[in-house]
Amino acid sequence: MNEKYTLEKILSELGKTEQNEERMHAAMLLSYAGSVYDVMRKNTVPSPLYRVSYDKTNHVISLDETYGKSLVPKKEALDISLEDEIFCSNIRDMPILLEGETGVGKTFTAMKYVSAILNKENFFAYRLSANAFMNNLFSPFQEGKMENGMPVINPRIDIIEKTAAVIVDEINRGDSNETLQLFDNEMHLGGKIYKFGIPIPEFTGNYGKYNEKSGRLKKLLIITAQNPANTDDSKFTQTLQLDAAVDNRLLKTYVGNAAPSAGSVLWLGEDGKKPHEEFMKKFTERTVKYLGIPEKTLENLERDWLSTYSWITESKRTDKPILYSALELSDLLIATFSGNLIEYFNYEKNVISDWESKLKKGITITESLHETDNIKKIHEITYSFKVPMIFRDIVQIKRLADVLATLRNVKDSLKAKNPLEEYLDMKKYVSIREVAGATALLARNKQKSESQSPVNAINQILNQYVSLLQDYMQESKLFTTNFDMMDPNQGIKRTAIQKSLRDTIHESGGVETLVDNLTEQAKLLRAKISNSEEIRNVLIARNVADLMTLCGFLTDYKEEINPMLKGYNKKTKITDVIDDLGKFYYKKQREQGMILPEIYQHRIQRTLGVSGS
Repeated sequence: MNEKYTLEKILSELGKTEQNEERMHAAMLLSYAGSVYDVMRKNTVPSPLYRVSYDKTNHVISLDETYGKSLVPKKEALDISLEDEIFCSNIRDMPILLEGETGVGKTFTAMKYVSAILNKENFFAYRLSANAFMNNLFSPFQEGKMENGMPVINPRIDIIEKTAAVIVDEINRGDSNETLQLFDNEMHLGGKIYKFGIPIPEFTGNYGKYNEKSGRLKKLLIITAQNPANTDDSKFTQTLQLDAAVDNRLLKTYVGNAAPSAGSVLWLGEDGKKPHEEFMKKFTERTVKYLGIPEKTLENLERDWLSTYSWITESKRTDKPILYSALELSDLLIATFSGNLIEYFNYEKNVISDWESKLKKGITITESLHETDNIKKIHEITYSFKVPMIFRDIVQIKRLADVLATLRNVKDSLKAKNPLEEYLDMKKYVSIREVAGATALLARNKQKSESQSPVNAINQILNQYVSLLQDYMQESKLFTTNFDMMDPNQGIKRTAIQKSLRDTIHESGGVETLVDNLTEQAKLLRAKISNSEEIRNVLIARNVADLMTLCGFLTDYKEEINPMLKGYNKKTKITDVIDDLGKFYYKKQREQGMILPEIYQHRIQRTLGVSGS
C-alpha cells in the first residue's frame, strides 16, 4: 500500500471535512509565516518600507515611507517591511521589483527568504550582465546540444518541474520579451510554450481522496532587483529604465538604507548554516502545536514539501471578498485619477442627461465643475503618473488591497494568544481601508520621481465618500447607524438598490415601480450637490449616472424581469434579489455579448456588486 502524503495524513487525523481542511490551511499558513520570519531574523534585520494607518473617526489614511528607518509601534498601524513584501509576493503571486542602491540588502534579503522556504535545488538566483548577447533569462531551464551537426536549444523539463522560485538581479538588463514571458510564468521555445510552477494538490470526493495534481500550478515566486534607474549619480549612469510594459506588471518598491537605524545589531546575528532545515523543524513544531496532532504525522514532510508548499501558498486560498463599499470607493478613485476631472464630470452629466431623455424621470445635473485648488492638486497627481491609469492598474489595486488585508490578518493573528482561533474567527474582507492604502501604494509606484504624495488627494475622495454615504444612509432610513467599513451591505448605490427593492416588493410592484423607486433615491443623491465640495459633486454624478443606467437596463428587459419581481414576497432577502438580478445580467451578457450595450457592461455589474459565476 502506498504511503499517504503529509496533507492526507493531517486531514485524516483531524477528520475529513471542509471545515478541517480550512483549519489545516490556516494553521499551516500561520506556521509558514511564523517560521520563515523566525529563521530570517537570525541573520537579517528588517528593512522598513511603509507604515499604513487608517483613522476610523475622520476616515483618512496616512502612508509614511520609512526608507529603512524603524518607527515606534502605533496601534492599528500596518508596518510593511521588505520581508513582508516578499512574503506577500509569495502567497499572493505578485512578481516584485526591489530598487535601491548597491548593498542595502535587496538580493541578500531575497536569498535569505527563499533559501529558508526551499531546498537549493528548487530555486535559482542569478545576475544579468551588461553584455546583451550573454543575457538569457531562461538559461537555468535550457540546454544546448548538437543535433545532426546543428546547435539546438532544448528545455530542461526536469528543472522546470521542480523550480519554485527565481531571483534575478539587474532585471533591467534582460530582454523585454523574455521578461514578460517570465512574469507570465512561461517560456517560449521552439514554437512551444512551457509553463512554470509547482502542481497544487487538492482533496476531492467529499474529502475522501487526495489528488496530487489538481491541474492548477503554484506560480513561481519571482523576485527581481536593480539599481536606481535614470539617476544623476555617476555610480548608476549605466542603469537602464525598465520597459513600461514590464514595469507596470510588477510591485515595485524602493528599498531604503536601514543601516543608520539598525546600526551594529548586524554584528550580533546568528548565522544559520542550514536555513531550510531549521525552517522545516520550526514549521513542524508550530503546525503540531496549532492543530494538536502527533509530530509523526509530519514525518515525511520533507519528501512532500513542494506539493505541501504549493497548497499552503496557493493565492486563491487567501482571496477575500471585496466589500461593496470598497468596490464603490475603488471605482471612484480609479475614475478620479484617470484624467481631467472636469472633463470626466461633464461626461457623467451627459450620461445622466441622455438617460433623462429616454426615461423622462426629471433628473439632470446642470451645475459645472471649476478648476479650484482642490481640483488642481488632484490633476497634479494624475499628471505625475509615468503611465496613465489603465486596466492593469485596476487589477493591481485589487491585488494590492488583498495583499494589505492578508498581511494584516496574518500579523494580527500572530499577535494573539491563540493565533489559529484568531485567524479562523476574524472577518477577512477587503475594505475601504485596504483600497485606499492600495491606491496610495499604486500611485506612488506610477509617479515620476520627486512627485507630490497622492495621500492628501486620496483622503479628499475617501473623506467625501464616507461623508456622503453616511448622510445618504441616514436620509434613506434603511440604515440608522453610522458607516461600518466591515459591513458587506453598506454603500451608496447598495443602499439605494436595497431601499428601492424593499419598497417595490412590499408594494408588490414590477419594473416600473422599481425604476420609480430608484429614481427617487437618485434624486435624493442629486439634491446633495454642493457649491463648495467639488469632489462630492463628482461622486454624486458618478453614482446618479450608475443608478440611471440600472434603470435603463431594467426598462429594456422589463418583460423578463417583471415575473422575477412578482415572485418575491416580504420574507425574501433583499440580497437574494440582488443576486438574482446579477444572474440575469450575466445571462444577458452571455446571450447578447455582441449587442449588449457597452454602458451596461461597464456599469451594471459594479452597480449590483455581483461577480460572474
